[in-house]
Amino acid sequence: MITNRRNLFLVIYTIIHTIISLVLNWTAFGMVMEKFDTLEPFTIWERLHYSLSLLLMQPLLSVISAFPQLGDFLPGILGYSVFLLNSFIWALVIWYFFVVVRRRDRRKDSGTIRNKKKDDLD
Repeated sequence: MITNRRNLFLVIYTIIHTIISLVLNWTAFGMVMEKFDTLEPFTIWERLHYSLSLLLMQPLLSVISAFPQLGDFLPGILGYSVFLLNSFIWALVIWYFFVVVRRRDRRKDSGTIRNKKKDDLD
């Protein structure tokens, strides 16, 4: 049961994260090019938009920036697989975070129950 929920979460999160990342990346690129042509400064919302698009592209953006030769291995439409991989990494990290928090809460709850039973005996 947990495996099915985990797999469903990973697939849905990966798809949604990929779509949001691509849309933010494309719109941020358009904003940067528009500002480049006009030489106007960025507003706070434009900076926030651009920063969010960069944040969602991590950690793979750093790897690709460090190794520009990777682009030769993923030509054309295959290059978008990097976005999927990046989103899948995010999904795994988020799932792991939920599992750790859930386990911690269970331990805390079980400790509380044990302490109450012990107090009842005294």
